[in-house]
Amino acid sequence: MLDAQRYKPGTLRSEVYFARYFAYGHVILGALPPLFFLLHACYACSAGVLIWYLLTLGLIYGMALGRDACRKGLSVVFAILPIFGVYFLAQVLPEWKVETPPLLPLTALPFWLGLWNLTYAAAAVFVWQSTYLKKACSIGFKLY
Repeated sequence: MLDAQRYKPGTLRSEVYFARYFAYGHVILGALPPLFFLLHACYACSAGVLIWYLLTLGLIYGMALGRDACRKGLSVVFAILPIFGVYFLAQVLPEWKVETPPLLPLTALPFWLGLWNLTYAAAAVFVWQSTYLKKACSIGFKLY
């Protein structure tokens, strides 16, 4: 009974709002890498990042249902993007030859991919350690 009183909907309002805003931020920012890979005419990478993005959306939905394992899984999946991004920048990009010029110049690709690598590496650590997200995932929250 005390747990039911402690976790009333109004008591964790700031944690729930924080989790919602974090999810909204990822929904918006996470959709940009597949789009940018499409504009660079790297279709296989775009498909891979799109699969990664859909996986993260499923984990965010699990977090909203109150499953803390989905929060930890989201942290691990967030760490996957920087690992493959560094591999792409170090191994694939130097040897990549484009037959037709893409819509975005290839000189922009290392900049935005490096920025996304840093952003999602920090987000992976943040999701793993955040007490606000832990509290919000312990009771669940609505995404709207």
